[in-house]
Order: sequence, then C-alpha cells, then structure tokens
Amino acid sequence: MNYQETFQLAQHELENIKQSNIETIKKNINRMALDIYKLKSALNEQQLLSSSNDSLKRDQLETLFKSHIDTDSLLSQVRWIDERGDERARIDRKLEVLGEWKITSPDRLQNKAQRYYFKNTIDNNISELFVSELDLNIENGEVVRPLEPTLRVALRTSELEGLQSGVLILNYNLSPVFHDIKNKSKNDFLFLWFDSRIWFINTFNPLLAWTDFNQNDLLPFQ
Repeated sequence: MNYQETFQLAQHELENIKQSNIETIKKNINRMALDIYKLKSALNEQQLLSSSNDSLKRDQLETLFKSHIDTDSLLSQVRWIDERGDERARIDRKLEVLGEWKITSPDRLQNKAQRYYFKNTIDNNISELFVSELDLNIENGEVVRPLEPTLRVALRTSELEGLQSGVLILNYNLSPVFHDIKNKSKNDFLFLWFDSRIWFINTFNPLLAWTDFNQNDLLPFQ
C-alpha cells in the first residue's frame, strides 16, 4: 500500500469515528430529553409539587427520584431547585457502588442561584428544554474527583401548570460515553468538544485530559 492509499484509509477511518461519535452523543441527548419530560409528567400526576400546597412532599419526591435514577446508568443526580435557587430534594448515584444512591440531607443541600444552568432555565417557557454545556461537576465550589464530565438537562416548573415554581434538573456523568468513544479508536487522537469552551478530552498527553483551552493558563485537571 503506497502513501496516498494509507493516507486515504486513515482519513476514512477518522471520518467513520467522527460520525459514530456524533450519533452516540445525539442518541444520549435525545434519551435525556425524554427522561426529564417523563419525570416532570410523573410529578404532575402524583401531585408532588402541587402549587396549591406550599409544603414540600420531600419523602415522596425522593422516592420518585430514586426510582428514576435507576433507569439510566449515566444518570448521576436528580434534584428539584426552588425559585430562590435552593435545592429542596436531591438524589445522587453512588458511582463507586453500582445500583446504590444517596439522599442529600436538608442541611447539606446547596443554593444554586448563581449557577448558569439555573439562571438559564428559571425564566424559560414551561415546555422549553435546557441542555447545558459539557463541564466538570462542581460541588461546594470544588471540582468533584474522580472527574465527572457532566451534561445537565433541565425544565422549569411553574404555577401555570399547577406546580411550585422552580427547576427540575438531571445530571448525566458522560465518563462511560467518552470511555467507549476512546476504545472505538484504533489510534490516539485529539477529541475536542465545542461549546463555549474547548476541552482536551483524549489527547496524546494524558496530563492535558479535561483541560479547558480557553483558560489563560493551560492547567491540567489531573
């Protein structure tokens, strides 16, 4: 095989990898959208956030969230945030133990009023889906380790639909997706995710993995 044939073969392989990766991401995001609409419908049907009742049915909310988090291996967190930005009910998957989850006690719940995903959702139309940028999960101002590359989908809840005002939000840890993408490649390659940031995800230098190229200083996260 001459140089030109080798080059064309490599080009073809990279194009196949790119198309496969795009389809993988699309399928996951479509599934996430269906998930959150389904969960919001359940909130309505079970009247767990009824606007006619100011009290929060936390136990029932947490039970619903627990059943939902077990339906998707990528789903890492389910929560409802009130209109002030306060987390009111939250379930997290215990990543180190498959099939287990933890309830966040009221004294550990955080205010997320300044987080972009809350600001971008709270004023949306009630049927308008918010899909976040890809970023690393942050808790109490710190990047979570092991690193959790996270996408969030969110819907506003509103008195217009008989629900208390706030935001329903699902977090998805995409580590397994990127692990699969990496394994499908026969060679190392530079994988970039473009939104308002550029991330080095799978690079020739592992120390640069999950580095934000837009930062003034290229400091590795790991």
